[in-house]
Amino acid sequence: ANGQGKSTWVKTLAGAIPALSNPPSLGKGLTIGYFAQQELDILDANDTPLSHMLRIARNLNPQAREQDVRNFLGSFRFIDDMVNQPIEQLSGGEKARLALAGVVWLRPNLLLLDEPTNHLDLMTREALAMALNSFDGTVILVSHDRALLRSVCDDFWLVSDGKVQPFDGDLDDYQQFLLERTRSRQTSHALGEAPHSSAQNQTVSSSNVNPAEQRRLQAQKRQALQQTLKPLQKELQQTEAQMETLQAEQSQLHQQLSDNRVAANEMAALGKRLKEIEEALAQLEESWLDLSEQIEAATQLQS
Repeated sequence: ANGQGKSTWVKTLAGAIPALSNPPSLGKGLTIGYFAQQELDILDANDTPLSHMLRIARNLNPQAREQDVRNFLGSFRFIDDMVNQPIEQLSGGEKARLALAGVVWLRPNLLLLDEPTNHLDLMTREALAMALNSFDGTVILVSHDRALLRSVCDDFWLVSDGKVQPFDGDLDDYQQFLLERTRSRQTSHALGEAPHSSAQNQTVSSSNVNPAEQRRLQAQKRQALQQTLKPLQKELQQTEAQMETLQAEQSQLHQQLSDNRVAANEMAALGKRLKEIEEALAQLEESWLDLSEQIEAATQLQS
């Protein structure tokens, strides 16, 4: 969920901010490449992709050849006159590609990527996933791009309640985890319980507020929570319904595409529709997760 400290943790690993205690101990020969959400903001608007990359290259090796840098930029789709175009004229996606190119040029063996796909188009996202899968080092990735997470990540970590810990499962398990935790907290509220308060706090509360007033306050709290949750839950149900409809069509298309009797032109149309459905499902999954986390956060806030 947003605001839990994912970026703060990654910044600490990268050395961008000091650790509160027990600074990380870096292994010998470790080279960190760090891509931050605000990386685009530190690009010089009057610079060009070529001059930007030449400066990075020659900081590492004063003998770096311009042609090698041009060839490298070409692999990030900066070709011909684009290498001399002012950065202020680049799109958000192009700036993100340039910032990533600067990180990759450093040849790190540990990549820290904080929301690297925010400004990237679909084609570049797919290219990034392929590049990360062929990368020989280690990648720590913070992202809400579920398609990228599914295709790249081997392990998931949960950043929540001031802790970073391994999560035993995949993204589907995480969805189920959120649902169960949210239902548990909603049930506690419906029963008028305070699951996170200590026995001492409950005793103090009981001594300061008479039972009738306590029940009235709890009822107000439940009503406020329901007003917050109702539109989110409605949108969540609509999203789930859309996902079910598309998943049914997706399954049907898979069956049709496996039929050798389907004509070539029809096969192409089916394949195109399947790709559209997969992209729509990826967006709906992101929305589902975002809504679930909003419901979880609202419920936790009222605890």
